[in-house]
Amino acid sequence: MVISLTRRGARAFNRAPVFPSRTDRRDAPMPRRLRLEFDGAIYHVMTRGNARQDIVHDDDDDRTRLLADLERSVLRSGWELLAFVIMSNHLHLLLKTPRPNLARGMQAFLSAYALWAAKRRRRAGHLFQAATRPR
Repeated sequence: MVISLTRRGARAFNRAPVFPSRTDRRDAPMPRRLRLEFDGAIYHVMTRGNARQDIVHDDDDDRTRLLADLERSVLRSGWELLAFVIMSNHLHLLLKTPRPNLARGMQAFLSAYALWAAKRRRRAGHLFQAATRPR
């Protein structure tokens, strides 16, 4: 039984629900895999600029701000930063997380820097491409 809501109220009628055919589901984009987070995990995280554009430019202000935001996120999240490298269009982090909070901490770190960079350059739109990729 299917219930249909209309302007005149709810109507119930017998009809089989319509599901996409098997071929339709094959063409649909796949959702990203679930990120496994647990206590004491070590992650290699990589994130890059949208369309591989630069996330830090030639001046030291960008790198200084990115490092300050990274330090703030590491302290707030309780992470242990084992290693990092910042390139012009992407960055790599090696983190140890005592609590399963990688996604929340990375979101805070990257959004804080992206908001600052957008305001500084008077630009709208995404700075980072998709989600971070822990490996």
